[in-house]
Formats: sequence, structure tokens, C-alpha cells
Amino acid sequence: MMIDAHMRAIYSEVDSMAQRGQFVLMDSCVSGYVGCPHETELCVAVLTATLPWKAELPTRVALFSRLRRYLTAQGADAASILKGLE
Repeated sequence: MMIDAHMRAIYSEVDSMAQRGQFVLMDSCVSGYVGCPHETELCVAVLTATLPWKAELPTRVALFSRLRRYLTAQGADAASILKGLE
């Protein structure tokens, strides 16, 4: 239940920041997830929500790479989980 609320908040906040053109703020928010690859569902939500603005978010690359390394180390199919989110 808690994850669902966080995911809804992520999508809502990303949409709101995008509408206001606050990409520096959005990138700063993305950076908060770089150190938390174990929060896989939330990291995937951040990558999904920010995909349309990936060119504006340099920190997003670090999040993707860190999450891919974490998933691979855990024995998960990182390629399938992250497909289309790079």
C-alpha cells in the first residue's frame, strides 16, 4: 500500500514539475534515488515517469546505471525489468 502511494506521488510531482519546466528541480529529485537501488519499484517508477524528459535530466543516466548494476548483482533480469527505460 505504501509503495502505491509513493508511486502516485512520483508521477504527480514529475508531471507538475514538467508542466512548470522545473527540470533542474526534477533532476535533483531523481538524484535522491541514485543511492537507493534497493527500492527497485520506486526507481523504476522514477525512470518511467521521467522518460519523456530524459534529455533534460543528466542524473537519470546514473540512476539507470546504478539500478541495472544492482538488479544484475541480485540475479534479476535487469534487461527485461528496465527495457525501454534507458
